Amino acid sequence: INNYALVLQSLGRFGEAEPLSKDAMERRRRVLGVDHPDTIGSINNYALVLNSLGRSAEAERDRATTKIMIGDGRSDFCISTRVDLVLAKGILAAHCRARELPHHAINDFRDVNRLMACWLEAGVSLSDGRTVEIGSAAA
Repeated sequence: INNYALVLQSLGRFGEAEPLSKDAMERRRRVLGVDHPDTIGSINNYALVLNSLGRSAEAERDRATTKIMIGDGRSDFCISTRVDLVLAKGILAAHCRARELPHHAINDFRDVNRLMACWLEAGVSLSDGRTVEIGSAAA
């Protein structure tokens, strides 16, 4: 998908390349994770297509934020496919495992605090300088 989108892009057919580039980027985020070099390349390719279509604000917004959610139940299934990383417990963790969604299994918010502290202490950064947006779906 990504290679075909690149061919269309090189031919100046950005409108046709856009949905393919977006699909490749989303699949790579889901399967490889947000820090994988192929994912970062796909994010960049998609941003280039959006810029070529005059949608630079959208391109920058997508590049600038990684979405992380915290959840625990069936009501979180839908949103779990729309974020870059899920901190999940219970049935949501099983859902993420079954669908191979990027996630960390947690028991409670103490685990979330420990994960965040470890990431900060280790200086974990997203390779292309993106910020992290954290939202909670769990009560």
